[in-house]
Amino acid sequence: MFLAGCLLAVLSGLANTGAAGLQKREGLTVAGNPGPLRLLLTLIRRPWWCAALLVSVVAWVAEAAALVLAPLAAVAPLRSAGKSLLVGVGIRWLGETFDRAELLGVVLALGGAGLAAATAVPVAVHQPLGNLTLLAVGGIALGAALALALLARAPGYGAAVGILFTATAIYTKEIGDRFAHEGLHLATLVALLETPDIWGLIALSAVAQGLLQRAFREVNAASVAAANAAVSTVGLVLAGVLLYGQPFPRGLAAAGLGVAIALATIGALLVARAAPPAVVD
Repeated sequence: MFLAGCLLAVLSGLANTGAAGLQKREGLTVAGNPGPLRLLLTLIRRPWWCAALLVSVVAWVAEAAALVLAPLAAVAPLRSAGKSLLVGVGIRWLGETFDRAELLGVVLALGGAGLAAATAVPVAVHQPLGNLTLLAVGGIALGAALALALLARAPGYGAAVGILFTATAIYTKEIGDRFAHEGLHLATLVALLETPDIWGLIALSAVAQGLLQRAFREVNAASVAAANAAVSTVGLVLAGVLLYGQPFPRGLAAAGLGVAIALATIGALLVARAAPPAVVD
């Protein structure tokens, strides 16, 4: 089950990589300098962007299944591993350029995410969260993400998306666990509608998409992905331990996790200084 969950996490990351490349290409063709909400409303009327969104939905289903089968600390970084392909996609298809520091930042951020996966304890603990806890998770994530986006502008968008992705992954785990334990029944869906899970997932995903598309217009796609991967990986490692009681690694594994978090943080700081990407005609 653990290996199956890890495989689904990687597949989710690869699907998200393809979707991100297509979404960025569409986003760069929008004229003017619209804000995140106006940009999202413009893009949602474009067929190719909507096709990429459907791929993202498939990736989300794979992520939900992965979170049922494997711990948060393993799924988050493995899901992010496929985002390294965005460097190649950006150079060959999106007209992006990377300096050495930015490439080093991408490598460190994603490498730290991968190391965090290697230290994860292969135990999936089912411990549903209460509604108040779920509301607190969403509220804190939304407030922190919006504050970071407003203060840091373009460099902060990727990290802000990572904060929101941490919360949506928690909601996704709650939804996946509920269906896994109660079955794919209408009654299960009705019960979920009475919790913050689905509503929080929809609301935070919409905000994350707006910030993500805005970030794609100002920073290289791989840099945005590396920044949000670093933040979401650290956030989900902590969430697994603090919210779900998943075992914290010991000994060398604990030291490895510390190194992983440090690498991810340094990488995120390096990609934050990314130059604006080339615009696709």
